[in-house]
Amino acid sequence: MAIDLKSPAAQQILEKLVKWADVLIVNTPHPARKRLKLEYEDVAKWNPRLIYADVTGFGDKGPDAGSPVSTSLVLGAQRPVVDDARCGRPAHLAGRRQR
Repeated sequence: MAIDLKSPAAQQILEKLVKWADVLIVNTPHPARKRLKLEYEDVAKWNPRLIYADVTGFGDKGPDAGSPVSTSLVLGAQRPVVDDARCGRPAHLAGRRQR
């Protein structure tokens, strides 16, 4: 299902869905959540038992907060974890060697 949360009719649909839902997963930057009235305080009044999951790419604080993110950007920014347990060394991020 897709709804345009910028329209008043969509806000009514959202309210009905949130009242029925157990979990709401939101993956929009903080400024957009605020504009669309998707922050926890906005939706919890419709369903105080709601589990609210915020999964933004860069979080709400820091230099990249609010920046849009795509799958390719996330994959390019992450580094694999290297497990050297067989060699007696702890796991570490690739590119940062622990001695």
